[in-house]
Amino acid sequence: MTFDRSLPRLNICRAFDGKAKVWSIDQRTCVATHTETEKTLWSVKWLPKVGRNEGFATAGANSSISFYREATGG
Repeated sequence: MTFDRSLPRLNICRAFDGKAKVWSIDQRTCVATHTETEKTLWSVKWLPKVGRNEGFATAGANSSISFYREATGG
Protein backbone atom coordinates (compact mmCIF):
# COMPACT_ATOMS: atom_id res chain seq x y z
CA MET A 1 0.00 0.00 0.00
CA THR A 2 1.27 3.46 -0.82
CA PHE A 3 0.01 6.96 -0.02
CA ASP A 4 0.18 10.06 -2.21
CA ARG A 5 0.28 13.13 0.00
CA SER A 6 -0.55 15.47 -2.92
CA LEU A 7 -3.89 13.73 -3.60
CA PRO A 8 -7.03 14.17 -1.50
CA ARG A 9 -6.40 11.39 1.01
CA LEU A 10 -6.25 8.43 -1.36
CA ASN A 11 -4.30 5.25 -1.02
CA ILE A 12 -3.75 2.38 -3.39
CA CYS A 13 -3.26 -1.33 -2.80
CA ARG A 14 -2.46 -4.31 -4.97
CA ALA A 15 -3.64 -7.90 -4.69
CA PHE A 16 -2.93 -11.47 -5.65
CA ASP A 17 -5.94 -11.42 -8.01
CA GLY A 18 -4.29 -8.83 -10.30
CA LYS A 19 -6.40 -5.88 -9.17
CA ALA A 20 -5.24 -2.48 -7.98
CA LYS A 21 -7.75 -0.64 -5.82
CA VAL A 22 -7.84 3.05 -5.01
CA TRP A 23 -9.37 3.85 -1.64
CA SER A 24 -10.71 7.13 -0.27
CA ILE A 25 -9.65 7.50 3.32
CA ASP A 26 -12.30 10.17 3.91
CA GLN A 27 -15.18 8.12 2.42
CA ARG A 28 -13.80 4.77 3.64
CA THR A 29 -14.71 3.19 0.30
CA CYS A 30 -13.05 1.89 -2.82
CA VAL A 31 -13.33 4.62 -5.47
CA ALA A 32 -11.75 2.67 -8.36
CA THR A 33 -10.69 -0.86 -9.25
CA HIS A 34 -8.22 -1.44 -12.08
CA THR A 35 -7.55 -4.89 -13.52
CA GLU A 36 -4.72 -5.54 -15.95
CA THR A 37 -4.16 -9.23 -15.38
CA GLU A 38 -5.36 -12.19 -13.35
CA LYS A 39 -1.83 -12.77 -12.08
CA THR A 40 -0.42 -11.39 -8.84
CA LEU A 41 0.54 -7.72 -8.69
CA TRP A 42 3.83 -7.31 -6.85
CA SER A 43 4.02 -3.53 -6.64
CA VAL A 44 2.02 -0.33 -7.09
CA LYS A 45 3.49 3.17 -7.06
CA TRP A 46 1.96 6.63 -7.39
CA LEU A 47 3.43 8.63 -10.27
CA PRO A 48 4.30 12.31 -9.93
CA LYS A 49 1.20 14.43 -10.42
CA VAL A 50 1.27 16.42 -13.69
CA GLY A 51 -1.20 19.28 -13.74
CA ARG A 52 -4.54 17.82 -12.68
CA ASN A 53 -3.66 14.30 -13.84
CA GLU A 54 -3.02 11.63 -11.25
CA GLY A 55 -1.83 8.14 -12.00
CA PHE A 56 0.06 5.09 -10.87
CA ALA A 57 2.07 2.16 -12.17
CA THR A 58 1.79 -1.55 -11.39
CA ALA A 59 4.20 -4.46 -11.85
CA GLY A 60 3.53 -8.12 -11.36
CA ALA A 61 3.77 -11.77 -12.26
CA ASN A 62 2.67 -11.14 -15.86
CA SER A 63 6.18 -9.70 -16.47
CA SER A 64 4.96 -6.24 -17.42
CA ILE A 65 4.60 -2.74 -16.05
CA SER A 66 1.22 -1.06 -16.53
CA PHE A 67 0.49 2.66 -16.27
CA TYR A 68 -2.86 4.15 -15.28
CA ARG A 69 -3.62 7.83 -15.89
CA GLU A 70 -6.78 8.20 -13.82
CA ALA A 71 -6.40 6.85 -10.32
CA THR A 72 -9.96 7.53 -9.21
CA GLY A 73 -11.80 6.30 -12.26
CA GLY A 74 -13.36 9.76 -12.71
